[in-house]
Amino acid sequence: MEWPGNVRELENVIERAVLLTRGNVLQLSLPDIALPEPETPPAATVVAQEGEDEYQLIVRVLKETN
Repeated sequence: MEWPGNVRELENVIERAVLLTRGNVLQLSLPDIALPEPETPPAATVVAQEGEDEYQLIVRVLKETN
């Protein structure tokens, strides 16, 4: 079985399953346990200024974002 999240998320889901189960056996298809959705950061829109080449654009963005 493939896990889409990181190890901490998996650990949290397993702990939650143990706490919510009523029996001695965990089911892989518990409906109460939702798998985490992978987070995708919003894409930044960077526009080159007139006469600015790629190197200058990269330097400017690095300075603006520290």
